[in-house]
Amino acid sequence: NEHIATITNLYHKREQIMMAAIDKYFPAGVKHSNPEGGMFLWVMVPGVDDTQVLFDAALARNVAIVPGDPFFGNETIPGTFRMNYSNTPEDKIEDGVKRLAEAISEVMAQN
Repeated sequence: NEHIATITNLYHKREQIMMAAIDKYFPAGVKHSNPEGGMFLWVMVPGVDDTQVLFDAALARNVAIVPGDPFFGNETIPGTFRMNYSNTPEDKIEDGVKRLAEAISEVMAQN
């Protein structure tokens, strides 16, 4: 129980840091979930037809995202991806989100 309380507090703090950075850096129109627990955020980028392009742009900036395609059944929703806040140190989250926002802006401008 003590360990669960420790990681719950840790994950909550990291989630709050990530949410603040998203609100600060992500381009207008990008939507995201507001988790009440867990380790992930769900993001939807409008106008992106190929999530792989977004994945590649993020990876070029040393940021990894999980494309949303595998999470859908028969019909995928392009431009969706998952972000993890549980394994990134707090002092690295804002910079990673900022670099991801640059990748998102680049891909949105191409579409």
